[in-house]
Amino acid sequence: MSLNTNEKKCAVCSAYLFEDDDIVHCPVCGAPHHRDCYKSVGHCGLEDLHGTENQYNPKNENEESSAEKEETKPAVCAFCGQSLAEDTQFCPYCGSPNGRGVPFDRLSGFVHVDDNAEIEDGVTIKEAAPIVFTNLSRYIPRFMKMGKEKKSSWNWAAFFLPYGWSAFRKMYSASWALSLLMIISNLLTLPCSLAITRLPGFTDLSRGSAVLARFILENLDKIDSLALILAAVGTLLNLGVMLFGGIFGDYLYKKHVLRAAKEIKVSDDKETALRKKGGVNIFAFMLSLAAVSYLPSLIFAFI
Repeated sequence: MSLNTNEKKCAVCSAYLFEDDDIVHCPVCGAPHHRDCYKSVGHCGLEDLHGTENQYNPKNENEESSAEKEETKPAVCAFCGQSLAEDTQFCPYCGSPNGRGVPFDRLSGFVHVDDNAEIEDGVTIKEAAPIVFTNLSRYIPRFMKMGKEKKSSWNWAAFFLPYGWSAFRKMYSASWALSLLMIISNLLTLPCSLAITRLPGFTDLSRGSAVLARFILENLDKIDSLALILAAVGTLLNLGVMLFGGIFGDYLYKKHVLRAAKEIKVSDDKETALRKKGGVNIFAFMLSLAAVSYLPSLIFAFI
């Protein structure tokens, strides 16, 4: 019994073999047998397979046993690594769908990277993924490509709605700063907008942007010069905020993700920290849109 017979079966009777059994092994293929079973047939129970591709091989059996053990491992979320129940639909810790998460290399499609690859400052893809949560195939490769030195990139979502996008990504400080600048921008353009609506011959915006633009150009001399200057400043400020978001949005988000990952790593309550800092916030997105859209008019009404 010099060989390990744990979880192996007798080649004759197919019963499991135990350490205290009297066991012999086929001198040709090494298949284990009860001594009595081997004597009863007088040869290896798998003799018909000797010399064929199906001949017993202890190595193959060990590999199959390892594969079976791997299949019976407890379910683990691919994003946050927490153990899950078999029937879990969503991870209760990070919220990833189907209870198993989706490994990054399957989400990225055209990019294959090791989940344990470092993005920057000791933060790995596996640690950053549950924080980004959505659109991983864009942000993780972008973070990897940017490195430590590159700060500029291009993000269309951050260009068109810099304040809403940053709020959605839980960058609240950046969102409120950008929202404030956009509110100021809208306040600066309001006097000119109101002056245009009061011009003789103005009806409504349904005439089309081209007709409206021609109407404004034809009546510029009737608009107060201060209102025009304020509108120009407001428009430039608006464009500046949008360009800032488009160019530096990815860089700011990368720094946010790295900082959040480090804080979660040292947190005593990682689950709560991940829920607070990771993923997205649609409510904050809607709130920022409402603030930028309606606050300027409310403020102007009281000025």
